[in-house]
This record gives sequence, structure tokens and C-alpha cells, in this order.
Amino acid sequence: MGYIEQKPLPQKKPKQLFTDLRSLLSKIGFKVINGAIHSYNYVANSAGWKLTDNGDFEANSGTFRGNLVANSIDIPDTTTANSFHVNNTGDAWWGAAAIGSAVAKVLKTGVAYFTGCVIDGTSTIDGKTATGFSVVVDDGVAPASPTGLTASAGIQSVFLKWTWNTETDMDHYDIYRYTADTQASAVKIASVKVNMLFDSGLTAATPYYYWIKAIDRKGNASGFNASAGTTATPRNVGESDVSDGAITVNKINVAQLSAIAADLGAITAGTIVLPSGGLVRSGQTAYDTGTGWWIGNDGGTPKLSIGNSAGNKLIWDGSALSIVGLLLNVTGVAASNTLVASADTQEAIGGTSYSQEKEIIVRLGGTIRIKFDLRGDPNNVGEQGRGKIYVNDVAVGTERANSEVVDFITYSEDITVAPYDNVQLWGRTQSGNPYSQIKNFRIYYDITSLEQTTVTED
Repeated sequence: MGYIEQKPLPQKKPKQLFTDLRSLLSKIGFKVINGAIHSYNYVANSAGWKLTDNGDFEANSGTFRGNLVANSIDIPDTTTANSFHVNNTGDAWWGAAAIGSAVAKVLKTGVAYFTGCVIDGTSTIDGKTATGFSVVVDDGVAPASPTGLTASAGIQSVFLKWTWNTETDMDHYDIYRYTADTQASAVKIASVKVNMLFDSGLTAATPYYYWIKAIDRKGNASGFNASAGTTATPRNVGESDVSDGAITVNKINVAQLSAIAADLGAITAGTIVLPSGGLVRSGQTAYDTGTGWWIGNDGGTPKLSIGNSAGNKLIWDGSALSIVGLLLNVTGVAASNTLVASADTQEAIGGTSYSQEKEIIVRLGGTIRIKFDLRGDPNNVGEQGRGKIYVNDVAVGTERANSEVVDFITYSEDITVAPYDNVQLWGRTQSGNPYSQIKNFRIYYDITSLEQTTVTED
């Protein structure tokens, strides 16, 4: 079987290879000089291009297409101060070999630094023309303290005015206020970009003290305008503030009148008609609500309430007059069998000395009838229970005694009392044993007016 034998090509010497490469490059328009390949028109820093054996590439003109990957870009080089550079982190700068000395730089974060900036009228910032814009450089110097502060009092208000600062970077003023001339306690109430302030909603007849500070565009603040506050005292509406005939029915209403908190002094008026919802009050917040008095038109119904809505009061609901509580110094009471008040609880009495067992306060004066039930000690036959009527801790009635151990005996007695007297039933036993009993302490009378009594102890 036959075979094919391949013999190696003859090996050329390195010098011959370089000669052949140069010849080939010459045919396509390149030159090789000192180990560098460059175009036939190459002139250093002027025309053509050059690729050295250490990887440096110089192109003086032309278009580069595709992607370029490089650790850094230096135009024209790394040492020339008037150059453009991009480092391997993506930061760019001009005018210095190192970024720290650059006159302008833009970081990959988007932050830019410039030592100078010119904005003309054709430029735009956020869509707005640059006319009127200015660049502020923080000079580190606070504005001078403001001057010329004056305060003028008005109707529950104060008007402040001062001299505008001359600094070109002035921004605004902070205004401080307090009700005493104590700067350390003053509170900032406003920040304004003008040299005036109208401070309203103040309390009349109360002095107010003011201080101001100047603030520049970088936030540097001046000291206060002065140590002592500039003061003014607001006032209420005065007679001179209202022209004759200026207030008419069409210019003031019930709601506006009710909002007036000033002392109007003595008022002489003719007929006053309260419309639905109109009222005059003191203490009470609505009809029969709270303590005080209320006169007004409640939902179209005239009403009146005086006193304590939870206690003694006089009320008229538009149809009925009601009195809750006590009538004082009403006389003409006559003893009868008409029961007015009673303290009926059965109690045991003891001790050989009299002590108070029951009490009723009588608000009306005159003659009244007193009745009570008494019996002796059911555990000791013959042991007497005793009772007596007192008025204001003074005995006025006949001593009653009963030794019955089963049945109560009712005792009756008429006495004379004055309004607000305390009518009392006192009791004791014959030998001090605490088993005699008393009950049904009652008051009877007739009157021609309201009947009012209060049981204070039963």
C-alpha cells in the first residue's frame, strides 16, 4: 500500500520574516519604523496614526467605531495641566493632571464642581430661563444684625417693619416674639423674605416684644437686632375705628355679635328681639345646662333657666314654669293632718341621756304637727322608751314614755317653727338598755303656696 509523505517547509530567518512583513505592510499603506506601525501620513501630534510595540496608540484624526475599553483616558496626556481626563472609576475632570487639583470635575455620582460659572439669559434651569439666577458662594460670613425695627399696634395685631440688609447673599429674616422683655424666652413665629410682618390674632391689652435675625442663602444667621425687645400693645376696636352709621343690619349678625369678647360697657337700647337661636347667658352653656342663667330662643321656642341644671333651679320651657329646690321665708303654715315629710325608719334607742335620732329641715314657717311612734324594750318588761321633740337642738315638746313591749304608741304634738328650722326627734331609755324603739317621725301641715321640706336624717 502506498503513502504520502509531507516534508516540512523551509524555515525562514527572523530578518527575512521582518523584511517580508514590512513589504506586505508597505503594499497596504503602512510603515514600520523602530518597531512601530504607523500610517504613511503619520506626523507626531499632527496627522495620521501610530501603534507602538508597548501598546500605545496615537490617532490625530478620523472616526473610531465600536466599543473602546480603557483604564483611563488622558487628552492630550497625563501630565499636561490643560487636559481632559477620565479615570477608571468614571470620574472626569479638566485643567489638572490630578482630579484633586481640577478646575472643574464631574463625578460618576452626578455631582459637579466648578470654580466659575456663567449663566446667560438664553440658558435654562429646570425649564426656566436663567435670567435673574445667580451663583451663591458660601463666604462663611453671617449677615449683619438687622436694624431699624419698629412695631405698630393695631386691633388685636402688631405691624413690624425694619431695614433690609445690604449683603448680596441675603435670603430671609426670622421673627421672634414673647409677652415679656426676655430674649431667652422668645419663640420664633415666622420666617419672611421681606422686611415687614403683620402679626394678627393677638390678645388686646397684652404687650408683645419682638426680635429679628437675618439669614443668608447658605443658612448663616446674624445675631438678634437688639438685646431689648421692640414692643407694642394690641387693642380692641375703639369708637374712632367705626364711622357713624357704618354698621347696619346687613353688615353684622348674631353670629358676629356672639364672637365679640370685648367689654362693651353700659348699653342703652330700646327693644331687643332675639331671633331663633339668639340668646343671652352667663355660666350656663345652653338651656338648663350648667350653672348660671340662660335666656333665649331655643329652636324657635323662648325659654328661661336659672340655677344649677343638676340641682336647685327655676326653668320655663316655653309653656310650664318649674321650680326645683327650696322656697325661703314662706309663712302661713297651719298644722293639719296633711303629711308633708316623714322619716319612717324603725330604730333602736338606748342610753339614759337624750340623743338625736331623726331630723327634718322645714323650709316654711308657721305651726306644724309632729307625730312619731314609740315602744318600750321588748326584752325587758317595764323598760320605758322615751322621746321628745327638739327644734335646732333645743327641747320644745313634751317628753313621751312607753313601756309597752309589743305595740307602738303614736304621739302627736303641734309646735311653731320658722323657715329653715331643724325639727328633731330625740330619744333615750329608762335604764340605758338599747332595745326601746322609735319610728314614723312625721310632719303635717297645710300652706297656701308650694310645700318644701328636706329630710336630712332618717
